[in-house]
Amino acid sequence: AVACAAYYNILCWMGDKPVPEVQRAPLAGMIAETAQKDLCLTDEIYIQLMKQLTDNPSTRSVHRGWELMLTVSQKVCPSSDLHEYVHVFFIKALSTACSEINHIIRQCIADLNITASPAPQEEDTMTFSITLIDFSTRRVRAPHSASLKLLGDTVAGELRISRPQDFACFMLTEGIPHHRLLPDTASVSGLMEKWKVLKEKTGRSTSILYKRKLLTTEETLQPGDPTHAKLTYRQALFEYLHYPISAGMESFYKIAAAIVWADRDHFKRFIEKGYMANEGVLEQILPEESLQNKPRRQEAMKVLNALQTLESACDEGESRLVGMGRAFADMQKLKMFGAYYWPAKQIFDIDKKNLPIAKAPSTVCTINPKATDAQYYLCVDHAGVHFVAQSSGPNAQPFHRLFQFNKEAVERVLNHGVDHGNQRVAFVVSTLNSHSLEIENMTVVMQCAAAVDVAFGITMIQALRSDIP
Repeated sequence: AVACAAYYNILCWMGDKPVPEVQRAPLAGMIAETAQKDLCLTDEIYIQLMKQLTDNPSTRSVHRGWELMLTVSQKVCPSSDLHEYVHVFFIKALSTACSEINHIIRQCIADLNITASPAPQEEDTMTFSITLIDFSTRRVRAPHSASLKLLGDTVAGELRISRPQDFACFMLTEGIPHHRLLPDTASVSGLMEKWKVLKEKTGRSTSILYKRKLLTTEETLQPGDPTHAKLTYRQALFEYLHYPISAGMESFYKIAAAIVWADRDHFKRFIEKGYMANEGVLEQILPEESLQNKPRRQEAMKVLNALQTLESACDEGESRLVGMGRAFADMQKLKMFGAYYWPAKQIFDIDKKNLPIAKAPSTVCTINPKATDAQYYLCVDHAGVHFVAQSSGPNAQPFHRLFQFNKEAVERVLNHGVDHGNQRVAFVVSTLNSHSLEIENMTVVMQCAAAVDVAFGITMIQALRSDIP
């Protein structure tokens, strides 16, 4: 029964058995834990993985299968009878795999050798497990005193990423959807101790997530750095599938069609067998929020209609990276693409003496005079600070107001500050006073449980921007 459950989990992890991403995410860890229970299960899981990787027509499934093989190789070694067979399987796979998967296979070989014959660990080093945005993991060694910056650079070296400055470490806590950006200077061992206490108090595990600091609307996927391109696309896809507001369903259908086209060898059997409306399939291509109370077969048909239109304009022989780039470009058109966002509400009962910004203007800027009690997503991206209304109709465009970082903009952010104790973040903005019809400096104060994270995110993005004075 345990072996059957493990095989089912492998199918779900690789995408051969579709499940929603939120269910797929923890499966790699669960499978590795099962493999560590006893040697018979270890061999069974290695055999199951090799079976699924043999003659698998889906590039996406193969990639996920090798990521899972790497996670298992880092945790447990097969029996002596099977070990040589596994090694030969790895060597043969190298001759047929693409360059991106080739790198993962080589890492499997290296890590399995380390697992079989671990080298003595130096006293001042530790082994850290790092989660990537596709929920695969990497094990890296770093000094006990390492900062997150050093750890991130080590991970980038392992992954052969040419621009490590594009990535950062985030706090990934079980059951919490938002990823919290961590400062580069933080001590890794110190964080581990704090997270150990957190788990004792809450029962929730926390790990380090390594992903892009910021996705921008101007960038393209980098063909010369396949790992950078893959992780960038996976992050854009993750954020799209968790997109919290309506953007107009036609936009979503177009993006969904582009996602299917990029991985057409993976989705082919679902289309041919009429499984696109099945649970776990639509969730791979449409935002979870957009599927609420919608007839699934009707949504699947609209995606397939969009796919038919796309197919007529595409070359069947184009590479997966080209297809990913097309889907990525469509995602970049979404208002909240690449943004950090947190629920927030504007407050007007302000004690000027307690504002976290010295000499803040006494005039308050009302974000939306027609809905003063609206709930917002406070979004921060490369362009500036956005206020996006949380609720709107299924096809309606939600209220959206942007205060830019660009010093030439009429509506722009001049300053910001955070009131830790009251969970408030304040802004001084330049905007048009609707009464005097003059450009004035005004104050905006938002109640936000993540006020500290908002302020830290703004500071980080302003440091990345070259046009901020």
